[in-house]
Amino acid sequence: MSEPGEKAGDSILLENEFARVLVRVDREGNSPRLRIEVPETGEVGYLDALSLERLAGLSQDELAGLFAVGQYRSMRAAREERSDG
Repeated sequence: MSEPGEKAGDSILLENEFARVLVRVDREGNSPRLRIEVPETGEVGYLDALSLERLAGLSQDELAGLFAVGQYRSMRAAREERSDG
């Protein structure tokens, strides 16, 4: 199996116990952007410089809200409702 951060062709494989993605710079559009692929599903997404800049500026709480899934998303929403009221 590949090591985290190991190059796969012109891509870099990043993985942990929860996820596995291939990341590379895509230069086929108007400007360079990151191409992110999920090998298991074939899903592909792109992040340009503006998107990456916005991600870099988010707090840990904001990032946690973006990436919460399943029961964690509903638990977070319930906690926020309690703190607002």
